[in-house]
Amino acid sequence: MNLIEIRLLGSDALDKIYHIDRSEEIHRQYQFSNGELSYTKKDLSIPHDPDFWDRHFNEWTSANDDGAAFFGALNNEVLAGFTILKLDLNPGVAQILAL
Repeated sequence: MNLIEIRLLGSDALDKIYHIDRSEEIHRQYQFSNGELSYTKKDLSIPHDPDFWDRHFNEWTSANDDGAAFFGALNNEVLAGFTILKLDLNPGVAQILAL
């Protein structure tokens, strides 16, 4: 069994995002409103689309080069998930750029 390892990565590793397959089938859309969680039936098919990553790649690379933190969740050396955080916008305040 492989364990997922969380590591701080540099922008040179950002191209690993292209290994993530975002495809999924959605059958319910959840909403939290007035203190209650409800759902509506909704059938959506989200295909694997490398162009999705292209639309964000330059922004995320620039942010990382400017000091944002790129954390990767790796299964061996394959990126399974990631987040990019802009740290210290104000004392104790960060912004999630990608998750």
